[in-house]
Amino acid sequence: MPHSSGGGSHGGGSHGGSHGGSSTRTSHNYFPGSRRYRRHHSNGTDEYFYSNTTPQKTTKASIVVVAAFGAVFTAIFGFASLSSRPHQLTENYTRPSSYVYDEINVIEDDRELEDTLEEFNDITGICPVVYTCYESDCVGHSSLESYTMQKYTDNYSDERHFVIVYTIPEEQAELLSEGNDFVPDYAWEAVQGDDTDPILTEEYFMGFANHVQMELEKGRDPGEAFTQGFEKVLIPKAEAKLNSKTATISALFPLIFLLLFFSIPLTLMVKSYKRDKDTIIEEVPLTEDDIKSGPQTSTSFAGASVAGSKTVSTVGSVIVIIFLIPFILIGIGLSIAGAVAISGDTASGAFMLVFGLIWTLVPGLILASSLKAFFRLAKKKEVPLTAEYPVSKPVSADYPTAEPQDMNRMDDFDMPESSASYRREEDEEYERMRRKGFE
Repeated sequence: MPHSSGGGSHGGGSHGGSHGGSSTRTSHNYFPGSRRYRRHHSNGTDEYFYSNTTPQKTTKASIVVVAAFGAVFTAIFGFASLSSRPHQLTENYTRPSSYVYDEINVIEDDRELEDTLEEFNDITGICPVVYTCYESDCVGHSSLESYTMQKYTDNYSDERHFVIVYTIPEEQAELLSEGNDFVPDYAWEAVQGDDTDPILTEEYFMGFANHVQMELEKGRDPGEAFTQGFEKVLIPKAEAKLNSKTATISALFPLIFLLLFFSIPLTLMVKSYKRDKDTIIEEVPLTEDDIKSGPQTSTSFAGASVAGSKTVSTVGSVIVIIFLIPFILIGIGLSIAGAVAISGDTASGAFMLVFGLIWTLVPGLILASSLKAFFRLAKKKEVPLTAEYPVSKPVSADYPTAEPQDMNRMDDFDMPESSASYRREEDEEYERMRRKGFE
């Protein structure tokens, strides 16, 4: 379908075209292709304007649809924003009877470490647990990380624990208990639940890990090293993060943006509904003064406008298609991830699945519409105006062309002798046959 590429008018300002269909344009000044309408207000005043389509009033149904659409997306993004905001986690687990399980007796002061871990639990809602064992206890696992992961999953079903496992060779346990700043061939690994990520970030954990390493390399026992790591790094950083307004605003920024994105058009629709609720809109005839006051359209640009509009529409459709494909792939990926995650965490998996489906559906519908417009434009071909008519050919010169004669000068016109002789012979033959009885 041909469409406007854009233009302008006196008093109406400039305007752009639309791609893939006709656009609605209104103005207080006449423009080519427009009709004249009158808006009769309830206070008795009339307002005249011009439009290329029949004006439609804003309805309650359209407001409700936009509001519902905005509410759904706001709820989805709101849940995601609130979940990612640093906040104290609610305890969906039973606190352990002990935070420290020193199975190889390498921690000198269990009580101090217990108090520190409990303080961290009170502040963040994250439950930290420390285990100690020998290297031989990890036999059958590919790594200490694998052993620690199994320790987590075997003992806890939630995503709000922070499990640390410390190991040494069994033959070095006695040397460590004797003190003397002995540094054994230790190794330690930590595993955290997904819900702890907003607080226990990678940056914070690395600060904690570096501090613990420094203490262990000094020959401190693991109890003292982990106590220092929590007291000097994790607890201060967690308190600062939970009390930070900047972190809260940053996490809620997508929600704030989405609220503004839907509230602005919704407000304009409500204002339009109130304005037009008691008004009457009717078409009135155009006058010669209207047409004369509007801009004149030159026919010399008609062909270029139609051809150019089709080219722009095709290019625009291709750009939209290319732009939407990554969004659809992301939505499909989120849906698959959500379906997989449901088995481990039903709430988070269900949210991710629903969000992924909606994410895929919206750009998918736009993509389908763009593909339909693209193929419709691709099928349209420019047909020359002379295509349905045969091409005329010059007539071959089978007959001599006579020079134009002046028919008024009869005295200059001589009958060819051959014609007169032929006529006499014909008459004589006729007379001869008539005499013989062939009349």
